[in-house]
Amino acid sequence: MLDEKAQPQSALDTVETRREGQIYEVTQLDRNRFNLWSTIGIQFSVTAAPLGIAGYTTLITGVGGSPFYFWGFLVAVIGQLLVAVSLAELSSAYPHTSGQVYWTATLSPPKYARFLSYLNGAMTIFGWVFASAGTAVFAAEFFVSFSQLVSDTYEPTSWQIFLLVIAALIVAFILNTLLVNIVPNLTAFMVVFLNIAALFICITLLAVVHPKASAKTAFIDVVNATGWSSDGLVFFLGLLPGMMTVCLFDTAAHMAEELPQPERQVPIVMLANAILSATGSLIMVTSLIFCTTHPEKLLQPLAGMPILQICWDALPSKAFVIV
Repeated sequence: MLDEKAQPQSALDTVETRREGQIYEVTQLDRNRFNLWSTIGIQFSVTAAPLGIAGYTTLITGVGGSPFYFWGFLVAVIGQLLVAVSLAELSSAYPHTSGQVYWTATLSPPKYARFLSYLNGAMTIFGWVFASAGTAVFAAEFFVSFSQLVSDTYEPTSWQIFLLVIAALIVAFILNTLLVNIVPNLTAFMVVFLNIAALFICITLLAVVHPKASAKTAFIDVVNATGWSSDGLVFFLGLLPGMMTVCLFDTAAHMAEELPQPERQVPIVMLANAILSATGSLIMVTSLIFCTTHPEKLLQPLAGMPILQICWDALPSKAFVIV
């Protein structure tokens, strides 16, 4: 029988090996590496919500247009905020780096806990893989779009896009391994940078676009070019931009071992990021729907990116669009 005094105080401190009946100390991470602000920066940088929602105009072009972009965003954000509140409560009660995998094992009936937590973990890993791949592809397409904008004769090929995807993944790998020590400061800076960049786009568009789209065009006139006869079905596709920008709340949970007070700070990070992302994205969405003066051009946008077409229609300057 194990000595009661040797029992682990929390799941974060030790690991129990029941088969050998011994307790092994886990190598502790530096709990002071990240503070509240830098952790918010990490979670906010993952989604880059205000700029991400602008890039996701690709997903709503011809899929309901401005009305579904706006109303779909609101519906999605309300649902995502409810998810954030639920996960924040769980992370307060059970702060653990495994996040949802640990919560599933803890809260499930003992008979099914192992299977359900394994299934949750597998789905989480698949989600990380697909999200990482999608992010790299999205970044590569942006670089290609900028190249097409600079050079009228440039025609991208599949192998060039593939190499850019690999390059984006290599940069991410280096940042998370060799340069991991600069990540806290970098992510704290990104909170400020991303919001300033979003404000720059919003203010510039609102200042130069005249006349702006009417309220009827922005909130009511649905543009359904999907081929589906049901606008209701198409509306659900319009939920994607909002769901993809206000999400990934478990990011903070996986950093529980690197925060001084995870039971307090992880929930704050989750809710603060959700509110910050929702607010910044709402400002961006509202600006874009009123500054989209030629929606018909978005079906065949400049360099394949609707957001670039919106910026070009507002101010036909390569310097502005690239910046």
